[in-house]
Amino acid sequence: MKYKLPIILLLLFFSFNASAYDFKVDNIYYNVLSLEKMIVETTGMLNNYSGDVVIPETVEYKGRTFKVVAIGDATFYRCADLNSVTIPSSITIIKDAFEGCSLEEIIMPNSVEEIAPSLFMDCTKLKYIKWSENIKEIPRDACMGCSSLKNVTIPSNIMSVDKSAFYKCGIEHIEIEDGENILKMHTGVFSQVVDNISLHLGRNIEAFDYSGTSTQKVFWGITKLSVGPNVTQIPVINGGLDSITLYCTNPPKAPSYSYSGYMDIKVLVPKGTLSIYKSVEPWKNFWDISEMDDITGINKTIVKAPFSVMTNGNTVWVKGTEHSKVLLFNALGILIDKGKINGGVATFSTNENFVIVKVDGCTTKVLLR
Repeated sequence: MKYKLPIILLLLFFSFNASAYDFKVDNIYYNVLSLEKMIVETTGMLNNYSGDVVIPETVEYKGRTFKVVAIGDATFYRCADLNSVTIPSSITIIKDAFEGCSLEEIIMPNSVEEIAPSLFMDCTKLKYIKWSENIKEIPRDACMGCSSLKNVTIPSNIMSVDKSAFYKCGIEHIEIEDGENILKMHTGVFSQVVDNISLHLGRNIEAFDYSGTSTQKVFWGITKLSVGPNVTQIPVINGGLDSITLYCTNPPKAPSYSYSGYMDIKVLVPKGTLSIYKSVEPWKNFWDISEMDDITGINKTIVKAPFSVMTNGNTVWVKGTEHSKVLLFNALGILIDKGKINGGVATFSTNENFVIVKVDGCTTKVLLR
C-alpha cells in the first residue's frame, strides 16, 4: 500500500502538466515560449476546440502583445467537432498538433518551415493538404491512417518523404510535381495503401531505408503512370500497370518488364520521339507504343487561368469559354471528354478524382473532392 499514493500523485502530476497552459484569450489556449522575445504557441486539452478556429498572428494578454509563432503539440488532439482551422502567416512551426481531429482540409501558409512527425495521424476525414512552399521534408507518420486522403501531392520544394508518411491512406492518385532535384523517399512511405492508383512521377526518386540507399520498391498498387520531362530513371513499380504516358523527349532508363507487360501495357510518348523510343531498351519491346495526339500541358499548368472552374460531386463547370475549345484530360494526360458549351459554360461529368482542364492553350489542374 505504501507505493500506491506516490504512483497516483505522479499520474496526477503528469496529467496536470500535459494539459497546462499559461493563458487563454478568445477561447484559444497559449503557452509562452519566450518572455524576452514575447512569443507564444497554441496549446490545448483533449477535445477542447470545435467549429471554426481562427488563430491570430498576435494576441494581447494583460496589456502585452505576444506573437503567435507555433501550433503546439496536441493543440487539436482528437477534436471531433472541428470544422476548420485558419493558420496565420506568423506560424513557422507546426508540431504534432492535429492527430485524430475531424478536419477535412489543411491550408498551410508559406511561413511554415518545419512540421513534426505524426502531425495529421489518424485524421480519418482529411481530404486535402496544401503544404507550405518552405518545408523540405514530409516527416515520418505525417499522414498515417488518413483513410479519406485520396489525392496526394508532393510539391517540388519537398526534398524527402520519411517512413510511413502515407501509411494506410485511401490514395487513388499521387502527384509528384515536376522538378529537377532528386526526391528521397523511404521504402515504406506508401505501404498498406489501396490498389488501382495513378501516379505522376515528376522527379527522379532515390529510395532509402534507415540503413542507407535502398533498391527496394517505393510505389505499390500503381496501374497508371505518367512521367515528367525531367525524369531520367523510372524506379521499380509494384502493381499491374496498364498504361505509361511519357513527357520525356529523351527516353528515361527503366526496369525490365514481364512478357505480359510488354504485350499489354499501353505506352504514349511525345510527338516526334517514337523512333527514338523504339531504338532503346526497354521501350522498343512494347507492342502498343505510340505518339500522343495532343500534349495537354499537364507539366506547364498555370495557376491563374483566364477561365474559372467549379465542381460539385462528379460535375465540372468551366466558365468563360464562349469562343474556346474546352477539353478534359485525366491525371495521365489522356483526353476523356470534350465539353458541351452552353451560354459560355462547358459542362463535364466524370468519375475521375483528379482532372486537367484545357481551354485553348491554357491548362489547370482540378481536384474533385
